[in-house]
Formats: sequence, structure tokens, C-alpha cells
Amino acid sequence: MISWAPFALAVAVLSYNGVSSRLLFAATPTQINTQQTDFYFWFDPRVPLSEDVDIVAIHDDFYGVPWAAFSGDGPMPVSWMSRLNATLSAAIAWGRPVYLALEMLTGPLRTCPAQNASDGPGFTPSVSPFASCTSCYDFSISTNPQAATLQRAFALYAAFLVEAFLDHGISLVGVNLAAEINLGAGRQCGVLWWPGVVEFYNGVYSVVKGVLTKRAGSSVLVFPSIQLESLMGVQSGQACASFLSGASPSPALLACISAGLKLVDPLMRDAFGISSYPPMTSGAPAPAWYIPSVLNLLTSQDRASFLVAETGWNRVPMEVNLANGTEGVGREVSRVSDPPLDCALLVNSSLALANAWLESLIKLGSEEQWKFLTWWSDKDLLYQDSLSTCPCTVPPGFQSSCTFISAFREIEELAGGQAVLGEVQAKAFGAMGLRSLDGNTTLLWETLQAARGKR
Repeated sequence: MISWAPFALAVAVLSYNGVSSRLLFAATPTQINTQQTDFYFWFDPRVPLSEDVDIVAIHDDFYGVPWAAFSGDGPMPVSWMSRLNATLSAAIAWGRPVYLALEMLTGPLRTCPAQNASDGPGFTPSVSPFASCTSCYDFSISTNPQAATLQRAFALYAAFLVEAFLDHGISLVGVNLAAEINLGAGRQCGVLWWPGVVEFYNGVYSVVKGVLTKRAGSSVLVFPSIQLESLMGVQSGQACASFLSGASPSPALLACISAGLKLVDPLMRDAFGISSYPPMTSGAPAPAWYIPSVLNLLTSQDRASFLVAETGWNRVPMEVNLANGTEGVGREVSRVSDPPLDCALLVNSSLALANAWLESLIKLGSEEQWKFLTWWSDKDLLYQDSLSTCPCTVPPGFQSSCTFISAFREIEELAGGQAVLGEVQAKAFGAMGLRSLDGNTTLLWETLQAARGKR
């Protein structure tokens, strides 16, 4: 029997009564920790989520799945349980309902099973890629016996997490079983790959929905998040990548959106949840019709249940070092200096652009009565100057941000890739916070609090 560390269960929880006219806001407390080399991401209990948002977004993407334990082939990793207990303790202290997001898929464009969690030496956490997959894993339980075992294990894992939060008196408003489930569909894998993903996911949905209905009724939304840019066909290399300009969406873009909606239609869901990061696609402001072009093609049920599972926009430009090649960066870059540091401006972002995106979402979400809106994240992951300087330059006391970026470059090279792609991954979500890394509030924080005050 798995034991839980004791926690005080007296929790001041924000009431979530399902009133659709009130747009609720969520943010994640994810942070990095370069002092512990076995893992980088953790949930910082010092992040002031109780002050900043209505819902705590726990994106449990980084800790891996104890596949052996939930497949019945091994014990529960001590380090994984320790992490979970720490997360539960922090969630109780924040005193807010939780939106829980899980990573059913990982690897290149989310085409492999979630990473494996195990104990390292001395019970340190160890997270490693799913051993038998490099890309396009066969998720069809009809043709792959291992997939059937994994489906059962992932359903048990997700149900276990759900019950852990409920057992500790934490209210759940939503459970995202497969973050950005469609990211690799139609881009890296063949047409026969996606039906297996749907089959795998739907089986997990049925199990978890049954557990939640029994424990908490039907109010907790269970869904996969749909990556909006992939659905629209505007990611790098997709058919509609050049159709984001103009005063209105082109017929070609609308055809791509319709095809994307047809692809995800078989996924069982209580909500139509999306992730969206426009700067990572175009590097330019999103047109006013960007999300409405999708909303207008949704069924009435999907439109009524729409929510933003995650979004964000870096407040500073992203400059990268292109040393060791540029292939795979995604688009042409603006050269700003010459060797020996081959630096380039990849995304010319700004605080004004980030705030305009947040304001547009708040306005549209209030009008459309979305279930909730999740901003990534409450506090920056990196010191903001680490994104916009090349080589990385930060004030004393924030050197860990540069260490983090360097580590991602090295990890990518060790895996056989290009260092610049590791740097892009490290910086992509680095300065989206409502607060800067030192805890100071930003214009984004002010915009969100103004919206909360007007409800």
C-alpha cells in the first residue's frame, strides 16, 4: 500500500461554482532549479499564486510517469512520491482549486509515450526518455500489445493523481490528460499513426472520467489540450504557415482549420481546451481574427466549453547563438552580429506585444464566457536578460539562468542535435511571467488584476 506524507487538511479554497459569466484565471508556479542536476523543473511554494490568480495550474509534464510501478513490474519510486507530496503540500498552502495537466505524449513533437520516472542513486529523481521510442510510437492497442499495457498503466497513473488531490481536500476544476495531443499529428508521423493515439487517449479518458464522476460528480472537466497553431496548420512546415496575414482569414487557412478540427473531433472531451503561442509560429502580432477564426468553426458544444489550457508571450526578444548550424530553427532569422558569436534575433517580442495578447484574450474570453484562461507562468523561469543577450549576460545572483541555457545546449548536442535548438527550448517560455524572476509585478500582472477586479 502506498502511504502519503501527512498534511493538514484545513484548506481555504476559492469556490468554483461553474458560473460561466465569470472568467477565471490560472497560472503555473513552475520554476527551475540548477542546484539539483537530476531535475530542473519544480513547483515553487513561494510563488504568490494565492494573490495573483483564481486557479493553480499544475502542469505535471516534467516529472515523468513511473511506468514500472503502474504496470505492476516494480515499486513506486521514492523520489517520485516525494515530489508528489511536495506538490500536494504546496497546493494546499495556496488554497486555490487546481487545474491538473498531464503529459501523455512526449519526445519529438509529442509522438512518444511520456518519459519514465525512476529512482536514481540515493533515491534522487531520475527522468529518462521512453526507452523503446525515438518517434511515432504505435499507440494502437489493437495492434501493439505493449500499447495496451501502457494504456492501462497511464489510466491508473492519472486516476492515482486525481485521487491524491481529492484525498487531500484539493478541489479540481479540470484534468488535461494529454497536453498538446495533436502537436505531431500530420507533421512527423504518417496518417496511420493518429488513430492509435485517439484510441489510446479515449480509453484513458473513460477510466479517469469514471473515477472523477464517482468521487466529485460531473463538474470536473476532463479533456486533452489541442495545440492551436498545429490545428490551424500554421506551424513551421505546415501547409498554411504563410496564411497568417490579411484583414481576415483566407479560404485556404479556413480549409486548414476545418481539416484540423476534423482530425481532433474523435477525441472524447468535456471541454475544448487549447494551447496557443503565436510568437513561436510567426514572431509577429496575432491578427484580431486569430482565435475567432477557430471559434467560428466549432460546434456549439465545443464553443460553449472552450478554455485556454495554456498560453503566454515572452516580454523580451529572444536572441540565440547559431554556432554549430541553423537547420531546424524554424524560419529565417535576423542576423545582428558576426562570428565568433553567431548571434541572431529569432523572435522580436516586447512587453507591449505580450500585454496586447493578454488583453485580447481577456476581452474575447469574457465575451465568449470561457471556462478559464491559463497564463504561462506566474513568475518568470529565467532572468529576462538571459533571453535577449548573446552571450547570456545577467546581473550577479541570476547566473543560474545562463547555466540553464548552457545545459540545454549541451543536452541537445549529446542527443545528436544542434545546440541552438536546445537554446531555443530553454528560452521559449523563459520570460512570460506575470512577475519577473525577482518577484516584482509586471504590466501583465496589472492587466490581469484589473480584469479580476472588474468581474
